[in-house]
Amino acid sequence: MQERLIRGLTRFGANLCVVGDDDQTIYQWRGSAVSNILTFERRHDSVRRVTLDDNFRSSRGITALARSVVEETAPDRLPKEMVAAGHQTYERGDLLALTFPDADAEARWICDRIERLRGTAFQDAPSSEHRGLSWSDFAVLFRSVSKDAGPLVAELKRRTIPYVIKGLTRLFDAPEIQACVTAFQYVPGNAQADEVAAAWLAADIGLTEDDVSRGLDVLDRAKDWRGHRRQRHLRLDLGRVPADHQEVPRQRPAVVAEHAVLQRQHVRLPR
Repeated sequence: MQERLIRGLTRFGANLCVVGDDDQTIYQWRGSAVSNILTFERRHDSVRRVTLDDNFRSSRGITALARSVVEETAPDRLPKEMVAAGHQTYERGDLLALTFPDADAEARWICDRIERLRGTAFQDAPSSEHRGLSWSDFAVLFRSVSKDAGPLVAELKRRTIPYVIKGLTRLFDAPEIQACVTAFQYVPGNAQADEVAAAWLAADIGLTEDDVSRGLDVLDRAKDWRGHRRQRHLRLDLGRVPADHQEVPRQRPAVVAEHAVLQRQHVRLPR
């Protein structure tokens, strides 16, 4: 479908710019095909290739290792050679390939490493002053955060090392999201005020009890708005009933509303 859409646009003179990397086909499990990049120049005319081979984020050791792995595992690739263009230095031993008996042992080693490296001298740019590495300078990548990150998160919590989980995996397990859920539950009456307050204070995002109290006032106004909105909809429904069918016996509002809906569908109720 995307290919047909692109052809429909370019046939009338639209310019097309595609950005991709055949060495980073991480979405094949979702149906992507590396052939879309490899055969692009054969499928379209007058293609001009611009190769971005300068890597400003990684050291020479990382780019060299990545290139050697890719060349061994993916022989059918576009010719390019990534070059370390940043100022980061590389020393033998910076890259490690380790095995651990279990995920808990791996998590302990990672936290040990982070605590040991924290404060190490580092330069953000060639001309900048040295500074010590902080917690936010460390990152751990997972194939699946929801399936694999549990042991490390537990170890970080145990050592009171601050962390942030990026991405949408396990989003609804986060305390602040659980607090949001209680707010939505409160408006229709499915949660109590003390439950909402406790959830927001437990989220530990800097709110005070006064902040939460003001937030509950807003939610209370939302509850009142819902009630007025239901009444307004009921009046509108009854207003659409033809005049000769508006004589409805005194009944509960739900029955009245049902009567109005059936009248609009031309179904007569027994008098």
